[in-house]
Amino acid sequence: MAKDKQGWGVPCSVKFKTDFIGSDECGFTAHIKVLPIDASLLMTRGKSFVLQLLTKPFFEKVLVKYFLAAELSKIHMARVFPGLTMVAKKFQTALNIDELEWHHTLGVLPRTKAGK
Repeated sequence: MAKDKQGWGVPCSVKFKTDFIGSDECGFTAHIKVLPIDASLLMTRGKSFVLQLLTKPFFEKVLVKYFLAAELSKIHMARVFPGLTMVAKKFQTALNIDELEWHHTLGVLPRTKAGK
């Protein structure tokens, strides 16, 4: 997820490529593409689940009734969604990830006609 000029999260795809020329030169390129989906996403930081970034649709659909946009950086998402801690722990255990080293990203994608 990237941040737009207004500070909202934007779903994106990032592909990296490294190139080596000889033993003393290397290059690094990235292809970053904004994904044209109406996704509700949020990103939190580590064990505390402090909100780092979220998409505008997530804020408007879920949080706008309870929080002001100015309060978003102070929200502990595990207090808003108590089950979030349990879900993150399951992923952390399955992927063998140290909880101090990662960010949690939660996505709620719109249902497609094929998925009904």
